[in-house]
Amino acid sequence: MFNINFKSHIPIYAQIVELTQNKICEGYFSEGDSLPSTRSLAAEIGVNPNTIMKAYQLLEAEDIITTRRGKGVYITAAAHKICAKNQTSAYLSEFKKLVRQLKNLNISDDQLIEIINSIYFKQTKAVQR
Repeated sequence: MFNINFKSHIPIYAQIVELTQNKICEGYFSEGDSLPSTRSLAAEIGVNPNTIMKAYQLLEAEDIITTRRGKGVYITAAAHKICAKNQTSAYLSEFKKLVRQLKNLNISDDQLIEIINSIYFKQTKAVQR
């Protein structure tokens, strides 16, 4: 369920947070779905349960999951909106970086706007069909 890259410079708990958010945005998890317990996920991945607890605490602080004592860990109603917002922010950050790189390559404002309009309007037409 969670493919952790143990060679990554990104801490394991952060990878779990990101993977959980991605799975929610992709529709793999829905409101009310349960996540594995701290111990079972730690055993599955092969990490210390404290690592999973840290990831779950961060997800809970963002209102993506909720813990019900003795019952388990569940996806909240707000999770999809929060994950979409986080994903949008990440994409916009990457987009801004790409625009700066294109400007450094002397792409004119008009060319850039034309490219964006072309992509956007093709996508809009495809969605309307």
